[in-house]
Amino acid sequence: MTQELSAPHLIVDGNGPVKNVHLADERCAKCGSGLARNGTQRRVLIEPNNKTCTLVIQRYKCCNCGCISYDLGKLAPKRSQYSYSFIKLIWYKLALDVPIVDIARQLRIKRDLVYKWRAVDPKDWDTEL
Repeated sequence: MTQELSAPHLIVDGNGPVKNVHLADERCAKCGSGLARNGTQRRVLIEPNNKTCTLVIQRYKCCNCGCISYDLGKLAPKRSQYSYSFIKLIWYKLALDVPIVDIARQLRIKRDLVYKWRAVDPKDWDTEL
């Protein structure tokens, strides 16, 4: 089964714990040339229900400029094992004035992570996390 996420340039195949992620339009973001597939990369994400999801991310190499690219769009911030939906759940609980200790206990995460995500502006997700 193929489903398109909120990011229109990504397509995710699969319903189980392993999902394949690839670009809908295989064009280089820098120069606009065609992209050639260049292997895959696995990444494990933690979802709000504390279940893990393994993403098999298709990597691409530009035929013209040679840059390597893959894009997770709205799935997860860079260098984070938690999905955006998991982080949004933390912000929702913070907005309801749930104590940080209780949020950490309910979601089975460290308090430091709740403090970190409380301070991050969503506009800066690509640079902060």
